[in-house]
Amino acid sequence: MAKRSRRPRKAKAGRPQRYTRKRTAARPRPPAAAQARKETSPSQAQSSAPAATVDFAKEYYYVIQDLRRLFIVAAALMALLIVLAYFLT
Repeated sequence: MAKRSRRPRKAKAGRPQRYTRKRTAARPRPPAAAQARKETSPSQAQSSAPAATVDFAKEYYYVIQDLRRLFIVAAALMALLIVLAYFLT
C-alpha cells in the first residue's frame, strides 16, 4: 500500500482538484487543572475506578465464525489436493 501524504495534491493542468483539505485553527490549551489530572500515574487511576469485565465470547463472536469457515475451506482444499495427487500420479 502506498504511503499517504498529508499534503494536498497539486492541481494538474486542465483537471480540477478532487478535494481541498481545510486547515483548522490550533486547539486551545486545556487549563492547568486538566493537565494535572492527566499526569496521575496509571496505578492511581486504576484504584479510583473499578475494572470493567469484558465477555470476549460476546465481543468477538464473529472471529469464531470466521475461524470455522477458514477451517472448512482449508479441509476442503486439502482433500482436493489428496484427490488430485491420487489421480495425477
